[in-house]
Amino acid sequence: MKQGWRQFMLGPTGKKVGVFLLVVVAIGVSLAAFGEMKVEFGPFALRLGMGFGLGESQLVIPPLGEIKAYTHRWPVVLSATLERIDLPLLQHELLEVTDSGAYLDGVLFKLRDSLYWFLAKLCLVGGMAGLLVALLLGRRRFAHLWRMTAVGVFTVLLIMGGVLIGFDQTAFQNPRYEGALEVAPWALSLIEEGLDRLPEFSAKLAEVAGRLDTVFAKVNTLSPLANVEGEVKVLHVSDIHNNPAAVEFIEKVIAGFGVDLVIDTGDLTDYGTSLETELNRKINNLGVKYLFIPGNHDSPEVVSHLRKYKNVIVMTKRIYQTNGLTILGWPDPAAT
Repeated sequence: MKQGWRQFMLGPTGKKVGVFLLVVVAIGVSLAAFGEMKVEFGPFALRLGMGFGLGESQLVIPPLGEIKAYTHRWPVVLSATLERIDLPLLQHELLEVTDSGAYLDGVLFKLRDSLYWFLAKLCLVGGMAGLLVALLLGRRRFAHLWRMTAVGVFTVLLIMGGVLIGFDQTAFQNPRYEGALEVAPWALSLIEEGLDRLPEFSAKLAEVAGRLDTVFAKVNTLSPLANVEGEVKVLHVSDIHNNPAAVEFIEKVIAGFGVDLVIDTGDLTDYGTSLETELNRKINNLGVKYLFIPGNHDSPEVVSHLRKYKNVIVMTKRIYQTNGLTILGWPDPAAT
């Protein structure tokens, strides 16, 4: 038995199998060193990678964690690491979107184009690995070098073909989360529930605003206890946290009560990105002075954006006076 195995390994077929296995090992080492590629499509920058391991696909979002799913059976790990999001560009594109389906199709088209280039690079790495094996084995003839290079390219295509043929994209319907993203299922369900109930919530806010208007109209029919000259009606709001219905509610209260001044004591946003301020840009159209005292969720970028609104006065360690009313604004240190 041992003699037969030895004869096989020393024979032409055994040598070819040995060379092929050597090429596979060389490809594995080469992919570990050079099997990554940075791609950009629209406002997103990803680092694509391929290695050997359990048959899974990974989406890495530093520093939050990873999303993984067993998408194929071949012992290959496909990874995509989110390196950067160009928020100003994303903001610009989203504001210009008129057809969300067409926009998503465009993003996916650019992503597919990037994946083709990534596959081309993997084939190049495989070919170089085969060429390196040929040189290490002392093969110098052009035919041998070309053949080994082709073996390397073919091996990569064989591996990727096996992955793609059995790729199950539905596996991401039940992914595994690691790191801070472990709370993602709960957060996503909460967001989904919130979006489903948003129309109901907006309707209730409108109803509340309407009833406040009715109450105020009845109060106006009462005889005042005393005449107050230069009275100022102030509306105090706080912790809006990107609530899309909040500014609409504020607008209705201003109209219903004849509010002269709004004081916002911070936390207009959640993460302090300029994109979030676009969610509340209706503040610029309220028609009254809007005093804003930044909170710990409002970054300097948010503050700078709000300063561009004509009716907004950012209260950073300053005093505002109107009709005998003196207001001191002192921001949270995290916002400055």
